[in-house]
Amino acid sequence: DDIADTFTKELSDVTTNIIQAVKKLEEEHLNELSKLSKESKSKLQKSVDSFEERLLYLKYWRELLSKNLSNETASETKRVLSYLKLKNIHENLQKLKYTKLDICIKTEVLDDVKKLIELPCLADVSAEENLDQVDLNVENIDYIHANVIKVSEFTIQGADIRGGIFLSSGNLFLADLSGKRCILCDTNGFILQEVKLQEAPWDVFTEGVEILVTIPNNKTILKIDSTLLEIIDFVPGGCSCYSIATSGNTTVIGTSNSVEIFDEGFDVKKRRTLSTGLGSMYGVVIDNENNLICSSFHKHVVKKLNLRGNVLFTYNHEKLKNPYGVNTDSEGNIFINGFISNNIHILSRDGKLLRIVEGVTNPTYIKFQNATNRFFVGNHKGSVTVFEFKES
Repeated sequence: DDIADTFTKELSDVTTNIIQAVKKLEEEHLNELSKLSKESKSKLQKSVDSFEERLLYLKYWRELLSKNLSNETASETKRVLSYLKLKNIHENLQKLKYTKLDICIKTEVLDDVKKLIELPCLADVSAEENLDQVDLNVENIDYIHANVIKVSEFTIQGADIRGGIFLSSGNLFLADLSGKRCILCDTNGFILQEVKLQEAPWDVFTEGVEILVTIPNNKTILKIDSTLLEIIDFVPGGCSCYSIATSGNTTVIGTSNSVEIFDEGFDVKKRRTLSTGLGSMYGVVIDNENNLICSSFHKHVVKKLNLRGNVLFTYNHEKLKNPYGVNTDSEGNIFINGFISNNIHILSRDGKLLRIVEGVTNPTYIKFQNATNRFFVGNHKGSVTVFEFKES
Protein backbone atom coordinates (compact mmCIF):
# COMPACT_ATOMS: atom_id res chain seq x y z
CA ASP A 1 0.00 0.00 0.00
CA ASP A 2 2.81 2.41 0.88
CA ILE A 3 4.58 1.70 -2.42
CA ALA A 4 1.32 2.09 -4.35
CA ASP A 5 0.60 5.41 -2.61
CA THR A 6 4.14 6.63 -3.28
CA PHE A 7 3.90 5.66 -6.95
CA THR A 8 0.45 7.27 -7.27
CA LYS A 9 1.82 10.56 -5.90
CA GLU A 10 4.91 10.30 -8.07
CA LEU A 11 2.79 9.69 -11.18
CA SER A 12 0.45 12.54 -10.25
CA ASP A 13 3.44 14.88 -9.85
CA VAL A 14 4.88 13.76 -13.19
CA THR A 15 1.50 14.22 -14.90
CA THR A 16 1.12 17.71 -13.39
CA ASN A 17 4.65 18.64 -14.47
CA ILE A 18 4.00 17.37 -18.00
CA ILE A 19 0.75 19.37 -18.25
CA GLN A 20 2.45 22.50 -16.89
CA ALA A 21 5.36 22.05 -19.27
CA VAL A 22 3.03 21.56 -22.26
CA LYS A 23 0.95 24.60 -21.23
CA LYS A 24 4.12 26.68 -20.96
CA LEU A 25 5.32 25.50 -24.38
CA GLU A 26 1.87 26.26 -25.82
CA GLU A 27 1.94 29.77 -24.39
CA GLU A 28 5.46 30.39 -25.67
CA HIS A 29 4.51 29.05 -29.11
CA LEU A 30 1.40 31.25 -29.34
CA ASN A 31 3.38 34.29 -28.22
CA GLU A 32 6.01 33.56 -30.83
CA LEU A 33 3.31 33.09 -33.47
CA SER A 34 1.65 36.38 -32.49
CA LYS A 35 4.98 38.21 -32.57
CA LEU A 36 5.90 36.72 -35.94
CA SER A 37 2.47 37.59 -37.38
CA LYS A 38 2.75 41.17 -36.14
CA GLU A 39 6.25 41.56 -37.58
CA SER A 40 5.16 40.07 -40.90
CA LYS A 41 2.15 42.40 -41.18
CA SER A 42 4.41 45.36 -40.40
CA LYS A 43 6.79 44.39 -43.21
CA LEU A 44 3.89 43.91 -45.60
CA GLN A 45 2.45 47.29 -44.64
CA LYS A 46 5.76 49.02 -45.33
CA SER A 47 5.90 47.37 -48.73
CA VAL A 48 2.32 48.48 -49.49
CA ASP A 49 3.08 52.01 -48.28
CA SER A 50 6.11 52.19 -50.56
CA PHE A 51 4.10 51.16 -53.58
CA GLU A 52 1.34 53.61 -52.73
CA GLU A 53 3.81 56.49 -52.39
CA ARG A 54 5.28 55.76 -55.81
CA LEU A 55 1.84 55.43 -57.30
CA LEU A 56 0.71 58.75 -55.85
CA TYR A 57 3.90 60.39 -57.14
CA LEU A 58 3.25 59.13 -60.67
CA LYS A 59 -0.40 60.14 -60.53
CA TYR A 60 0.59 63.65 -59.51
CA TRP A 61 2.90 64.15 -62.50
CA ARG A 62 0.48 62.47 -64.85
CA GLU A 63 -2.25 64.91 -63.84
CA LEU A 64 0.15 67.81 -64.13
CA LEU A 65 1.19 66.72 -67.61
CA SER A 66 -2.40 66.19 -68.70
CA LYS A 67 -3.33 69.64 -67.42
CA ASN A 68 -0.44 71.26 -69.30
CA LEU A 69 -1.20 69.38 -72.47
CA SER A 70 -4.86 70.34 -72.36
CA ASN A 71 -4.17 73.97 -71.51
CA GLU A 72 -4.23 75.83 -74.81
CA THR A 73 -3.03 79.02 -73.25
CA ALA A 74 0.15 77.36 -71.92
CA SER A 75 3.16 78.10 -73.98
CA GLU A 76 4.66 75.40 -76.09
CA THR A 77 7.89 75.72 -74.18
CA LYS A 78 6.22 75.08 -70.79
CA ARG A 79 4.46 72.01 -72.08
CA VAL A 80 7.66 70.58 -73.49
CA LEU A 81 9.48 71.19 -70.23
CA SER A 82 6.73 69.48 -68.24
CA TYR A 83 6.84 66.53 -70.57
CA LEU A 84 10.60 66.23 -70.37
CA LYS A 85 10.58 66.41 -66.58
CA LEU A 86 7.89 63.75 -66.34
CA LYS A 87 9.74 61.58 -68.78
CA ASN A 88 12.89 61.88 -66.72
CA ILE A 89 10.97 60.92 -63.55
CA HIS A 90 9.44 57.97 -65.35
CA GLU A 91 12.83 56.75 -66.55
CA ASN A 92 14.28 57.05 -63.03
CA LEU A 93 11.35 55.13 -61.56
CA GLN A 94 11.85 52.34 -64.08
CA LYS A 95 15.46 51.99 -62.97
CA LEU A 96 14.36 51.27 -59.40
CA LYS A 97 14.05 47.62 -58.31
CA TYR A 98 10.51 46.50 -57.68
CA THR A 99 9.88 43.45 -55.54
CA LYS A 100 6.71 41.83 -54.34
CA LEU A 101 6.91 40.78 -50.68
CA ASP A 102 5.18 37.43 -49.95
CA ILE A 103 5.21 36.22 -46.34
CA CYS A 104 3.93 32.72 -45.42
CA ILE A 105 3.86 31.78 -41.76
CA LYS A 106 4.43 28.05 -41.22
CA THR A 107 4.07 25.97 -38.06
CA GLU A 108 4.54 22.24 -37.62
CA VAL A 109 4.07 20.04 -34.55
CA LEU A 110 7.38 18.43 -33.58
CA ASP A 111 7.84 14.65 -33.83
CA ASP A 112 8.60 14.48 -30.10
CA VAL A 113 5.19 16.02 -29.38
CA LYS A 114 3.51 13.49 -31.65
CA LYS A 115 5.33 10.72 -29.81
CA LEU A 116 4.04 12.12 -26.52
CA ILE A 117 0.48 11.91 -27.85
CA GLU A 118 1.07 8.34 -29.02
CA LEU A 119 2.59 7.13 -25.74
CA PRO A 120 1.03 3.75 -24.80
CA CYS A 121 1.45 4.43 -21.07
CA LEU A 122 3.06 6.83 -18.62
CA ALA A 123 5.03 4.20 -16.68
CA ASP A 124 5.85 0.51 -16.61
CA VAL A 125 4.21 -1.33 -13.74
CA SER A 126 5.42 -4.74 -12.60
CA ALA A 127 5.80 -6.78 -9.44
CA GLU A 128 9.07 -8.53 -8.75
CA GLU A 129 8.88 -11.45 -6.38
CA ASN A 130 11.92 -12.39 -4.34
CA LEU A 131 11.71 -15.06 -1.71
CA ASP A 132 14.35 -14.80 1.03
CA GLN A 133 14.68 -16.82 4.16
CA VAL A 134 14.03 -14.53 7.12
CA ASP A 135 15.99 -15.21 10.27
CA LEU A 136 14.08 -13.82 13.24
CA ASN A 137 15.62 -13.48 16.65
CA VAL A 138 13.80 -16.19 18.55
CA GLU A 139 14.54 -16.39 22.25
CA ASN A 140 17.11 -19.11 22.85
CA ILE A 141 15.63 -21.80 25.08
CA ASP A 142 17.51 -23.83 27.63
CA TYR A 143 16.05 -27.17 26.55
CA ILE A 144 17.57 -28.97 29.52
CA HIS A 145 15.51 -27.01 32.05
CA ALA A 146 12.66 -25.58 29.96
CA ASN A 147 9.06 -26.59 30.59
CA VAL A 148 7.24 -28.43 27.82
CA ILE A 149 3.73 -26.95 27.79
CA LYS A 150 0.91 -28.77 26.04
CA VAL A 151 -0.95 -26.14 24.01
CA SER A 152 -3.61 -28.35 22.44
CA GLU A 153 -4.38 -31.97 21.60
CA PHE A 154 -6.85 -33.59 19.21
CA THR A 155 -7.47 -36.72 17.16
CA ILE A 156 -8.63 -37.02 13.56
CA GLN A 157 -10.61 -40.24 13.56
CA GLY A 158 -9.44 -42.90 11.11
CA ALA A 159 -6.40 -40.91 10.00
CA ASP A 160 -2.83 -42.20 9.78
CA ILE A 161 -0.72 -39.04 9.97
CA ARG A 162 2.85 -39.56 8.75
CA GLY A 163 3.84 -35.97 8.04
CA GLY A 164 2.73 -32.40 8.59
CA ILE A 165 3.76 -28.77 8.71
CA PHE A 166 2.80 -25.40 10.15
CA LEU A 167 1.60 -23.01 7.44
CA SER A 168 2.34 -19.30 7.67
CA SER A 169 -1.24 -18.78 8.88
CA GLY A 170 -0.51 -20.92 11.96
CA ASN A 171 -2.79 -23.72 10.74
CA LEU A 172 -1.60 -27.30 10.25
CA PHE A 173 -1.31 -29.15 6.95
CA LEU A 174 -1.26 -32.92 7.51
CA ALA A 175 -0.68 -35.95 5.28
CA ASP A 176 -3.20 -38.74 5.95
CA LEU A 177 -1.74 -41.99 4.61
CA SER A 178 -4.80 -44.18 5.09
CA GLY A 179 -7.29 -41.56 3.92
CA LYS A 180 -5.33 -40.65 0.75
CA ARG A 181 -5.76 -37.00 1.51
CA CYS A 182 -4.09 -33.92 2.92
CA ILE A 183 -5.90 -32.06 5.71
CA LEU A 184 -5.87 -28.37 6.58
CA CYS A 185 -6.94 -27.79 10.17
CA ASP A 186 -6.41 -25.36 13.00
CA THR A 187 -4.45 -26.21 16.15
CA ASN A 188 -7.63 -27.44 17.82
CA GLY A 189 -8.31 -30.01 15.12
CA PHE A 190 -11.12 -28.22 13.30
CA ILE A 191 -10.85 -29.32 9.66
CA LEU A 192 -10.90 -26.34 7.30
CA GLN A 193 -10.23 -28.07 3.99
CA GLU A 194 -9.27 -31.42 2.48
CA VAL A 195 -7.21 -32.18 -0.62
CA LYS A 196 -8.22 -35.57 -2.05
CA LEU A 197 -5.40 -37.57 -3.66
CA GLN A 198 -5.20 -40.62 -5.93
CA GLU A 199 -2.41 -42.19 -3.89
CA ALA A 200 -1.41 -42.27 -0.23
CA PRO A 201 0.79 -39.32 0.90
CA TRP A 202 3.67 -39.72 3.33
CA ASP A 203 5.62 -36.59 4.23
CA VAL A 204 5.06 -32.86 3.80
CA PHE A 205 7.48 -29.95 3.51
CA THR A 206 7.09 -26.31 2.53
CA GLU A 207 9.46 -23.52 1.64
CA GLY A 208 7.97 -20.53 -0.09
CA VAL A 209 4.63 -20.67 -1.88
CA GLU A 210 4.64 -24.41 -2.61
CA ILE A 211 3.92 -27.43 -0.44
CA LEU A 212 5.77 -30.62 -1.35
CA VAL A 213 4.05 -33.94 -0.62
CA THR A 214 5.77 -37.30 -1.14
CA ILE A 215 3.87 -40.24 -2.69
CA PRO A 216 6.06 -43.34 -2.19
CA ASN A 217 3.84 -45.82 -4.04
CA ASN A 218 4.20 -44.17 -7.45
CA LYS A 219 7.57 -42.51 -6.73
CA THR A 220 6.33 -38.95 -7.20
CA ILE A 221 6.24 -35.61 -5.42
CA LEU A 222 3.16 -33.41 -5.50
CA LYS A 223 3.44 -29.64 -5.66
CA ILE A 224 0.49 -27.91 -3.97
CA ASP A 225 -0.23 -24.18 -3.94
CA SER A 226 -0.03 -23.13 -0.28
CA THR A 227 -2.71 -20.45 -0.71
CA LEU A 228 -5.31 -22.15 -2.89
CA LEU A 229 -4.40 -25.71 -1.80
CA GLU A 230 -4.64 -26.88 -5.39
CA ILE A 231 -2.30 -29.41 -7.00
CA ILE A 232 0.13 -27.56 -9.28
CA ASP A 233 2.28 -30.41 -10.60
CA PHE A 234 3.26 -34.07 -10.32
CA VAL A 235 7.05 -34.42 -10.23
CA PRO A 236 8.65 -37.82 -10.90
CA GLY A 237 11.15 -38.55 -8.16
CA GLY A 238 12.57 -41.74 -9.61
CA CYS A 239 12.64 -43.38 -6.17
CA SER A 240 10.34 -44.41 -3.33
CA CYS A 241 9.89 -41.00 -1.76
CA TYR A 242 9.27 -41.10 1.98
CA SER A 243 10.63 -38.15 3.95
CA ILE A 244 11.52 -34.86 2.25
CA ALA A 245 13.27 -31.58 3.11
CA THR A 246 14.57 -28.62 1.12
CA SER A 247 16.99 -25.77 1.67
CA GLY A 248 17.54 -23.22 -1.08
CA ASN A 249 18.00 -25.14 -4.34
CA THR A 250 18.75 -28.43 -2.58
CA THR A 251 16.09 -31.09 -1.93
CA VAL A 252 16.77 -34.33 -0.06
CA ILE A 253 14.50 -37.38 -0.06
CA GLY A 254 14.72 -40.30 2.34
CA THR A 255 14.05 -43.69 0.73
CA SER A 256 14.05 -47.27 2.00
CA ASN A 257 17.84 -47.56 1.63
CA SER A 258 19.41 -44.20 0.66
CA VAL A 259 19.12 -40.45 0.59
CA GLU A 260 18.53 -38.94 -2.85
CA ILE A 261 19.74 -35.38 -3.47
CA PHE A 262 18.42 -32.98 -6.09
CA ASP A 263 20.69 -29.94 -6.36
CA GLU A 264 18.67 -27.97 -8.89
CA GLY A 265 14.97 -28.61 -9.23
CA PHE A 266 13.72 -32.17 -9.67
CA ASP A 267 15.77 -33.26 -12.66
CA VAL A 268 16.05 -37.03 -12.23
CA LYS A 269 19.08 -37.10 -14.51
CA LYS A 270 20.93 -34.80 -12.12
CA ARG A 271 19.84 -36.70 -9.02
CA ARG A 272 22.67 -38.15 -6.93
CA THR A 273 22.54 -40.84 -4.31
CA LEU A 274 24.09 -40.31 -0.89
CA SER A 275 25.00 -43.63 0.70
CA THR A 276 24.39 -43.49 4.43
CA GLY A 277 24.70 -47.14 5.38
CA LEU A 278 21.21 -46.88 6.83
CA GLY A 279 17.76 -48.09 5.77
CA SER A 280 14.10 -47.11 6.21
CA MET A 281 14.90 -43.42 6.42
CA TYR A 282 11.54 -42.04 7.41
CA GLY A 283 13.07 -38.81 8.66
CA VAL A 284 15.42 -36.37 6.86
CA VAL A 285 16.09 -32.68 7.44
CA ILE A 286 18.65 -30.06 6.35
CA ASP A 287 19.96 -27.80 9.11
CA ASN A 288 20.96 -24.13 8.91
CA GLU A 289 24.52 -25.08 7.89
CA ASN A 290 23.27 -27.17 4.95
CA ASN A 291 24.11 -30.46 6.62
CA LEU A 292 21.85 -33.49 6.45
CA ILE A 293 20.33 -35.31 9.44
CA CYS A 294 18.62 -38.63 8.75
CA SER A 295 17.16 -41.39 10.93
CA SER A 296 16.94 -45.13 10.34
CA PHE A 297 13.76 -46.72 11.64
CA HIS A 298 15.06 -50.30 11.83
CA LYS A 299 18.66 -49.59 12.87
CA HIS A 300 17.70 -47.18 15.71
CA VAL A 301 20.37 -44.73 14.53
CA VAL A 302 20.56 -41.07 13.58
CA LYS A 303 23.38 -39.65 11.45
CA LYS A 304 24.49 -36.17 10.57
CA LEU A 305 26.38 -35.84 7.27
CA ASN A 306 27.46 -33.09 4.96
CA LEU A 307 26.06 -33.19 1.42
CA ARG A 308 29.25 -34.88 0.19
CA GLY A 309 28.48 -37.87 2.40
CA ASN A 310 31.03 -37.30 5.17
CA VAL A 311 29.64 -38.44 8.53
CA LEU A 312 29.80 -35.67 11.15
CA PHE A 313 28.35 -37.77 13.98
CA THR A 314 26.26 -40.86 14.67
CA TYR A 315 23.74 -40.97 17.50
CA ASN A 316 22.10 -43.95 19.15
CA HIS A 317 20.75 -44.45 22.65
CA GLU A 318 19.22 -47.26 24.61
CA LYS A 319 16.11 -45.13 25.05
CA LEU A 320 15.78 -44.42 21.33
CA LYS A 321 13.78 -47.16 19.62
CA ASN A 322 12.76 -46.90 15.98
CA PRO A 323 13.44 -43.21 15.28
CA TYR A 324 10.70 -41.87 13.07
CA GLY A 325 10.88 -38.23 11.97
CA VAL A 326 13.53 -35.59 12.71
CA ASN A 327 13.55 -31.81 12.76
CA THR A 328 15.81 -28.91 13.72
CA ASP A 329 15.21 -25.49 15.26
CA SER A 330 16.70 -22.19 14.08
CA GLU A 331 19.88 -22.81 16.09
CA GLY A 332 20.51 -26.23 14.55
CA ASN A 333 19.44 -28.25 17.61
CA ILE A 334 18.03 -31.65 16.58
CA PHE A 335 14.74 -33.28 17.62
CA ILE A 336 14.22 -37.01 17.06
CA ASN A 337 11.02 -39.01 17.56
CA GLY A 338 11.34 -42.39 19.21
CA PHE A 339 8.38 -44.32 17.76
CA ILE A 340 8.56 -47.39 20.01
CA SER A 341 10.36 -45.68 22.90
CA ASN A 342 7.55 -43.07 23.04
CA ASN A 343 9.79 -40.07 23.47
CA ILE A 344 11.60 -37.17 21.81
CA HIS A 345 15.40 -36.89 21.96
CA ILE A 346 16.83 -33.37 21.85
CA LEU A 347 20.44 -33.10 20.63
CA SER A 348 22.75 -30.14 20.26
CA ARG A 349 23.96 -29.36 16.74
CA ASP A 350 27.13 -31.40 17.42
CA GLY A 351 25.17 -34.48 18.54
CA LYS A 352 25.28 -34.10 22.32
CA LEU A 353 22.14 -35.31 24.12
CA LEU A 354 20.46 -32.39 25.88
CA ARG A 355 17.23 -33.98 27.02
CA ILE A 356 14.69 -36.74 26.48
CA VAL A 357 11.03 -35.72 26.55
CA GLU A 358 9.03 -38.73 27.69
CA GLY A 359 5.37 -39.62 27.39
CA VAL A 360 4.81 -38.94 23.67
CA THR A 361 2.93 -41.92 22.24
CA ASN A 362 4.29 -43.40 18.96
CA PRO A 363 5.34 -40.09 17.37
CA THR A 364 5.73 -40.28 13.59
CA TYR A 365 6.61 -36.68 12.81
CA ILE A 366 7.67 -33.44 14.50
CA LYS A 367 7.64 -29.93 13.07
CA PHE A 368 8.42 -26.48 14.49
CA GLN A 369 6.52 -23.32 13.71
CA ASN A 370 8.83 -20.72 12.14
CA ALA A 371 10.29 -18.12 14.50
CA THR A 372 8.68 -19.68 17.59
CA ASN A 373 9.41 -22.33 20.19
CA ARG A 374 6.15 -24.09 19.34
CA PHE A 375 6.08 -27.52 17.70
CA PHE A 376 3.65 -30.34 17.10
CA VAL A 377 3.93 -34.12 16.92
CA GLY A 378 1.51 -36.71 15.60
CA ASN A 379 1.14 -40.43 15.17
CA HIS A 380 -0.29 -43.12 12.94
CA LYS A 381 -3.60 -43.14 14.85
CA GLY A 382 -4.49 -39.57 13.93
CA SER A 383 -3.43 -38.03 17.25
CA VAL A 384 -1.86 -34.55 17.11
CA THR A 385 -0.38 -32.63 20.05
CA VAL A 386 0.90 -29.04 19.95
CA PHE A 387 3.65 -28.22 22.47
CA GLU A 388 5.64 -25.13 23.36
CA PHE A 389 8.94 -24.74 25.19
CA LYS A 390 8.93 -22.11 27.91
CA GLU A 391 11.65 -21.14 30.34
CA SER A 392 11.08 -22.55 33.80
